[in-house]
Amino acid sequence: LGLDDPDQIVGVTYLNPFSVKAYPSDRGSIVDVKVTDGRGHRSFIEVQVATQTYFARRAVYYAAKTYSEQLEARQGFETLKKTTGISILDFTLFEDDPRVHTVYRLREIASRRELADTLELHFVELDKVDFTKPRRLMTRFEKWMYVFRQSPVLAGDVEKLPAEFAGQEELSMAIQQVKKVNADAEMRAVIEAQERWEHDVASRLYDAHQAGLDKGRKEGLEKGRGEGKEEVALALIDQGIDLAIIQRSTGLSSSRLEELARSRLLRPPSGD
Repeated sequence: LGLDDPDQIVGVTYLNPFSVKAYPSDRGSIVDVKVTDGRGHRSFIEVQVATQTYFARRAVYYAAKTYSEQLEARQGFETLKKTTGISILDFTLFEDDPRVHTVYRLREIASRRELADTLELHFVELDKVDFTKPRRLMTRFEKWMYVFRQSPVLAGDVEKLPAEFAGQEELSMAIQQVKKVNADAEMRAVIEAQERWEHDVASRLYDAHQAGLDKGRKEGLEKGRGEGKEEVALALIDQGIDLAIIQRSTGLSSSRLEELARSRLLRPPSGD
């Protein structure tokens, strides 16, 4: 964002990304990080890997929700602070625009007057970044994009942080944080199980939509909800995660989780 004093980030809130409540049709909004700057302006940052055709609408929804959540009982609209949404995408959202970073604001069409200090949306499309550019010529922004894309190999020490990035402590801190997450087996198991479930449900819905089966789409969604939770639960059981943790993550009943756990114990052993 290029923020300088007094606008630099002063507060960071990490939100729980593991809620299985986040079905495609649900209205519960989940973002990765919320931050506050020195003027009290709010920003939320989300990283999205799976392609979503209507992601722009989703981003507007999150921004509007974050903006409205500021207002508490008996408070006036003068207390509302600017809200900025930052979406880092591992897919192409705007096919007709070659720019990596685009910014959207509320603006009057004829006079181009902006409704300042209200809403602002940033989209960063990693697919459009030129990662072949010499590292010594990369801007600070491009270095951050490089770290985002290469974080798995950088965190696994397969590749070292380029010498050209030396002196930017925040990049090294980001890699250390990724290493910390990867070292947490329980967290990694939840992330992987959740990703598998989301991809499976998305595939079912897409196939139903392409075939023009409105009824099938509805049934596929309902089936995906039930089966998706159980698929996540089975994956976590296989990882040896405590049933109480799985119940909080999936919302399944304790009796159903016990049945799933027993079914795993009764499986015939796999042989060569």
